[in-house]
Amino acid sequence: VYLLFPTTTRKSVGHEVVRSILNGSAPPSALPTCVHVRIMLECVGQSFALPLDAPDIIESSIELYKRWLLDERLRPAPIQADPQFFVIEMLKHLSQVFILRADELTTSSSSSSAGGSTAHPEQTNFHIKICSEVLETMRLVSRKIGSSMTTKTRITFLKIVLGIADAILKDPVSTHHVYEQLSTQTLNVLFEVWLGSQIRDESMWDTLFSLLSNWKHRLPTILQWHQTSLSLSS
Repeated sequence: VYLLFPTTTRKSVGHEVVRSILNGSAPPSALPTCVHVRIMLECVGQSFALPLDAPDIIESSIELYKRWLLDERLRPAPIQADPQFFVIEMLKHLSQVFILRADELTTSSSSSSAGGSTAHPEQTNFHIKICSEVLETMRLVSRKIGSSMTTKTRITFLKIVLGIADAILKDPVSTHHVYEQLSTQTLNVLFEVWLGSQIRDESMWDTLFSLLSNWKHRLPTILQWHQTSLSLSS
């Protein structure tokens, strides 16, 4: 819903809500029910798709979600009571960080012959940084709470990571500078999360192999697959 509001309104909502939670003026007890938490997540979640000229808001929103995902002691009671649902909701919201903004799409398209360089190197570097941070957060989620996920939650988690990987890896090399810089880390996280899940669902494996065939034009795909195969066979 908030994505339909003007950007200035979205920035204001994200800033005020996240600041209040992080500085303690709105403690976890201020979110006593699932309804309260869902409304709060909608306010915070839209921040991940804000323009890159709002770095403080985006970084603060990521920090808040990291706290709630990785430290049970800091979670509002409703999240702790139903972590399977809320963890997936937060991971879905975090996946919006990987969306290329309009100016990135424009500059990447117009400068593809120059290796996908952009007109805003500071914002590009910031985008790479926050995407990398979210990938590492997903790795930590897998390590810390992956074993406690239900099969349904685990499959949904894998689909989120697969969706991110496909968005980053499917396009021709050098189409988007941000994605180019994230390809190796993305594959590393994907394979760790995938193998750590011990997934046995045949349709999920079929989906993985189908997508891998679309990423084979990227050298990191070949290298990561080779490295993983060696690790499993040694």
